[in-house]
Parts: sequence; structure tokens; C-alpha cells
Amino acid sequence: MPHTYRALASELVRLRALTSERAEAGLAKVAEWGDLDEEAELPDLFEALREFGLTIHVPDKVNTLLDGYTWLIEEAVACAGGSMIIDDIELFEDEDDEDEDDLLHFRRDGHSIWWSLEHQSARYLDLMTVWENLHDLAPGGSDPRGYFQIMEEGQGSVGYYLLITPEQARALRDGLGLPLDEHGIFGPPGNPPTAEPGTLDYYMQDDRRYMDDESCAFLDAWLADMDAELDRWRARHLPADFPFDFTPASLSALKALLLAGPDLPDDFADGAVRYIGETAVRTWPCRWAYRHSRGDNPYTGVPLIRSNTPGDLMSVVVPRDIIEALLSGRDPGRLNEDLEEIPDAVSRYERAVSLKNG
Repeated sequence: MPHTYRALASELVRLRALTSERAEAGLAKVAEWGDLDEEAELPDLFEALREFGLTIHVPDKVNTLLDGYTWLIEEAVACAGGSMIIDDIELFEDEDDEDEDDLLHFRRDGHSIWWSLEHQSARYLDLMTVWENLHDLAPGGSDPRGYFQIMEEGQGSVGYYLLITPEQARALRDGLGLPLDEHGIFGPPGNPPTAEPGTLDYYMQDDRRYMDDESCAFLDAWLADMDAELDRWRARHLPADFPFDFTPASLSALKALLLAGPDLPDDFADGAVRYIGETAVRTWPCRWAYRHSRGDNPYTGVPLIRSNTPGDLMSVVVPRDIIEALLSGRDPGRLNEDLEEIPDAVSRYERAVSLKNG
């Protein structure tokens, strides 16, 4: 198929990525700077996609950081067709402490979102964080569209992202040869939490938006059996003088048992996972989480602890990994160091809220 602007518009209409009216309006804009029936180079086709209102462009250089993020967010809202409302955009830069990340806050449909940013200059956005959090700017819910990056050589996270469905992306790759990433970036599934923001119920509801039925069933059973399994573990495996009080101090006694590794029963680690996690949950604002997967991702297929903080300010602790490190003798300091990530995340979030509230 010829790479002309008119052919591109026709294919987008056929795929139902565009209405005929939007295609005609876009072609009228393209006609101001290009011939609609001459074969176009890929960079010009990308500009045409922007005229059709199907892309957002992540800039590599901006006038000010706040202007750059605001422009990107507003472009995403327009691209999504007004299916989400984003407001209260603020950037907090800590000029007194170079070790602290800058923070971007905005509300999506009334729910606060925070991005933790590292800036090398006042003219360049944190492109990696934008890419990692672009799902916050995608429609989500029942809308099947996601952002598919147009893969231009050497661009990294900068460049164009096309908002279409996976089927439309596949058709544009195969039919027009557009260099689109095979893996789209999609918005949050399901409805937003109804619980009071910042509460345990809020974070648990938000987790479940991303969980399949198998994940939900596992987590429900894991939590329902918690007390009984811990009592059984204690009776079978712990010495009588073990300080079974779920305090951080009691973890020193647990670590001593784990470092004795070779003589421990095979099922000792299962109870230790529960004890470490429950100690965290009873000490700091955090919760159990689980996401089923048969892949190699270290954060799937095992019970996790997540800090009760917004996504980009959240820390995740994997008790199973801590135990394996201790049993192997690779890292005897791992237990305390990993768990400290939870209160550290809470402190970062408290700092963010304090900055916003002035």
C-alpha cells in the first residue's frame, strides 16, 4: 500500500481508529504543508498522525519542566478524547537537597497521582519516568486503546506514541509497515477505588484492578489462613523462647535461625515469609499483595509487601527473596535493609504531601 497521507487516513478509517469526519479534518491540516497524494517519508507520516489527533509526542527539550509536563498531560487528555479529566498539575523541585527527587503531582478523575523525577537539567524531562508511568495517561477501563511507541532509531523514550488498539497496531505494522512497538502501554483497568484515598481499603481496591481471578483467589486464601498457618509454624519450628510478637526486634531472632540454614526443615521458609510480612504489616502502613504469573518476573508468583503509598512512590518487598538470600549466606544484612524500604517510602510520601500542602 502506498505511503501517502490519503492512504494512511483511509486505512485508519477502515480500522476504525478514526471517524471519517476526523480523517477529513486531519487531512485538511496536512494539506497546509504536504501533498496528500504523494508518497511520504515515515517522519512526515508521523506528523500526519499527530494532525489526526492520534498521537502524543514526548519532547526531549522544553522551556520549563512544568510547562513540558503540563503540555504532555494536556496532549494525552486531548488524544484520549476527553475520556479522563486531569487537573491540579504541580511540580515540586527540591533545590535545597540534591539527593531528593523532584515530584510531579496531578489528579486523574479526582485521584492523586505522583511521579518521582530525576532531572539533569531544567530543560529536559525525566524521559524514563515518563515512559514507565505513561499508563497514568492512557484511557484504561473499558477503552481497549493503548500507547504504541513509534520506534524511530536512536530515540529512546522520546518521540511519538500512537493511541490505538492492539489489533489496529498489528494491522498498521503489517499493512503500512509502520514501526510500532509490539507492546502497548495501557491505562488502569476497571473502575477507580471507592474507598477513602490513602486508606488500606483504597490501596487494596486499587491492587485488585490489576489482578486476575487466580491472583485474587490466592491472596484471599493467603490472608484467610494467616493466623492458623503462623500458629502451626510456631508450634512446629520455633524454639520456646522465640519472641513471637511481630516487632522489628523479633526479626533478629528469625534471622539467626535462617542463617543456620542447612538444618532447617523444608517448610520453615513458608512460615518465615508469613512472619516477615505480618511484622511489616503490623508495624508500618503497608499490605500484602500478589500477582500470578508463570514468567521470571521477581514480583509475580510470590506474596509481596507493598507500602501504602501511590504508585511511583511505592516500595515493594519480597520476603521470599530475603529468605533465600539469608539461607544461601549471600547477604546477611538483607532482612533489615529490605524492610527499611517500607518506612522510607512512607516518609517520601509524607514529604510529598507536605510539599503540596505548603
